[in-house]
Amino acid sequence: MQTIYQTHVHTGVSRTAFLSKVFAFFGLALLISLLGVVLGGQLILAYPSIFANSFMFYGVFALELLLIFTARAWSQIRGLNYLLFALFAAFSGFTAVPLLWAASAVGGIPLLVKALGATVTLFGGIAIYGAVTRRDLSGMGGFLFVGLIGVIIASLVNFFVQSSAFDYFLSWVVVLVFSGFTMYDIQMIKTRYPDNMFLEAALALYLDFFNLFINILNIMSAGRR
Repeated sequence: MQTIYQTHVHTGVSRTAFLSKVFAFFGLALLISLLGVVLGGQLILAYPSIFANSFMFYGVFALELLLIFTARAWSQIRGLNYLLFALFAAFSGFTAVPLLWAASAVGGIPLLVKALGATVTLFGGIAIYGAVTRRDLSGMGGFLFVGLIGVIIASLVNFFVQSSAFDYFLSWVVVLVFSGFTMYDIQMIKTRYPDNMFLEAALALYLDFFNLFINILNIMSAGRR
């Protein structure tokens, strides 16, 4: 998410500790998402009707958006911040289950592995660029935020239109938007995030990775179908 940060002067030790926390919580969020996927997989076997209710998923999606856009406030409330961070990651994994289920039906586990491998490669390459480039990427924030709002609106429209062709096109747009967010967030985390905002920084990276994976998987699945 686009946020205006002030440039801070950090010692090498404090910045290293900050980055360690960011990547530790980023990894933790991925693990919690995996638990959400496992729980969702068990539920889809036991109660398949739950996953036929699209309005339930969009309700959870709305809750996720609320947590994202209020992250700067709750990430500073000790105790509540860790709980909401974990809940967000779990909800994200849970709501990904239908796509993972459909993708595995089309291409099996190999398709999931290929999508994950492509995501790790893309995310890693772009993150490295964002970390090492001398170009100031802060100006991208406004454009990326506008692109994100456009994606959210287009997703809501497609909820009613139910166009597979539009969904495929939108997945490519999301990959482009979150590729931009990845390099932007990495540079902001490296240079501008205050040391006490490690949870918000980890959430930003998690959102980048998760959205890249989901949409790369959707693109690959559509190709198989």
